[in-house]
Amino acid sequence: MSLTKYESSVKTIPYSCGVVYSQLADMNNMSKVREFFSDPERRESIAEQIPADKLQQIEDTLNKMTFDTDNVSVDAPMMGRVGLKVVEREEPKLVKFESQGAPVSACLWIQLLPQGEDSCKIRITLGASLNFFIKGMADKYAPTAVERMAAVLASLPYDKI
Repeated sequence: MSLTKYESSVKTIPYSCGVVYSQLADMNNMSKVREFFSDPERRESIAEQIPADKLQQIEDTLNKMTFDTDNVSVDAPMMGRVGLKVVEREEPKLVKFESQGAPVSACLWIQLLPQGEDSCKIRITLGASLNFFIKGMADKYAPTAVERMAAVLASLPYDKI
């Protein structure tokens, strides 16, 4: 098995690196994202960037998740409890996660780069150890998933969550 990486495009976030980092480095804050998605007015701001069916999937998944400072997990169909654990924090530019309970070993990096005092850039990288057969399936879905994750994170109102 070899390490396969999927990277999102770079997105701009109209908030400082410090503000964004403080929200993303503590998994307890994901519960605020869940509340954000359940508010119809706020949901509209994200709906412009993500198709309605995918937005509903994100909301359904958020409602099944549990959080603590270092972990986020969800009961996944046919896999049981899977999640991500924070394994590295480098304030204010990096949060690195490892998969927990997943059928493949994977890491997820959220990289932030300051762009002045009031904005930053974000890029998501997913690295996974995949065999030939799983890589074929992952190549079909992972690039889109990583791109959507970056789009969602770039569109959040970090000062209101």
